[in-house]
Amino acid sequence: MDSETNSELMKIRLPLYVEIPKKTKKNERFYLNQNKFRNCHHFTMNKAKQLYKNIIASKFLPDEPLEGQLVFTYTLYPKSKRRMDLTNSLSAIQKFADDALVDLGVIPDDDYKTVSKVVYEFGCIDKEDPRAELIVTPFKEGF
Repeated sequence: MDSETNSELMKIRLPLYVEIPKKTKKNERFYLNQNKFRNCHHFTMNKAKQLYKNIIASKFLPDEPLEGQLVFTYTLYPKSKRRMDLTNSLSAIQKFADDALVDLGVIPDDDYKTVSKVVYEFGCIDKEDPRAELIVTPFKEGF
């Protein structure tokens, strides 16, 4: 990213899954991807979104809400070399993260007037720390 044209407003490390506690069974590892998003029960989806929001709330977030038009860049760092579709994972992660940032008051809304551009990128394979990262920068015309 060109630091002369983009000043980073926020950077958050995001998990690729959440652990949903179960009373009588082993905890469920809920991976954020479109397959899970499409097929899971709405109670499970709501629990996963709440857990994800709690994870984001525990991160270092700005004291004041971010204002103006923003660019959200999501970068994926998967655990293995297995071929995958970036949008399958990052679109679900984006939905959970964007909604959490609105609920936490970090951004006023996740509509196009606030989040004017979204970028998905592949980082590298990271066997030790698989994750996604969100970098928020100001939107500039012609960018």
